[in-house]
Amino acid sequence: MVVTDLFIWRIMTREEKAAYLLRTIGDQSRFKIISLLLDKPLHVSEIVRKVKLQQSLVSHHLKVLRELGILQSERKGPFIKYSVAKPEIVKIIMLAKQTTL
Repeated sequence: MVVTDLFIWRIMTREEKAAYLLRTIGDQSRFKIISLLLDKPLHVSEIVRKVKLQQSLVSHHLKVLRELGILQSERKGPFIKYSVAKPEIVKIIMLAKQTTL
């Protein structure tokens, strides 16, 4: 489920939003993408090369993460550079990487 409807997002409880956020960043491909962007902003082509996924799939993940406000993008001509938009996400990712079950 991708929550793109602003009305649905507005009526979700804090717990539902938190669970949705964790499910979204818990996807292995999205987790890799966010992890790459912790160090520095990257162009889409750099992300594709580093995560070794098809460009269309990476673009889909980037769109979902951007719509949720996790990532931000900056266009320069034909190129789009992505970066982490919220410092809280950096903390969540770092904590998840340090935690072993």
